[in-house]
Amino acid sequence: MKASCQDFFPFFSASSWFPSRCSLITEMRLTTCRRRTSYKATVTKYEYTNPHTQVYFDVTDDKGNLEHWVAETTNPGMLNRVGWTRDTLKAGDQVTLIANPNKVGARVVFLQKVVFTDGKELTTAKAF
Repeated sequence: MKASCQDFFPFFSASSWFPSRCSLITEMRLTTCRRRTSYKATVTKYEYTNPHTQVYFDVTDDKGNLEHWVAETTNPGMLNRVGWTRDTLKAGDQVTLIANPNKVGARVVFLQKVVFTDGKELTTAKAF
């Protein structure tokens, strides 16, 4: 009888691993990595959780209307390496977010950097 990796590691099957990998690739294709946009934002919620940290924020558009946005980045373990913590952002914080915009016009962006009102900056670039 011929043994396979599936016999020894049934929990690590291609079928259980493949969908998450595909969703990550699909997600990255939805943002344009060549362009960055800045958003003067008010943080409404900060989720420092796996698999992706998310920052919910509000922006006022050119007409004065309030828009609700989400910025997503990598996991907390990776962000810890570049100085982020679960207390980095709080609801009500005024920040400037630098992010890659969404290609299809949705209000979801891929976060690259946060600039605080005191000039302090936190990046996500070296976390990857």
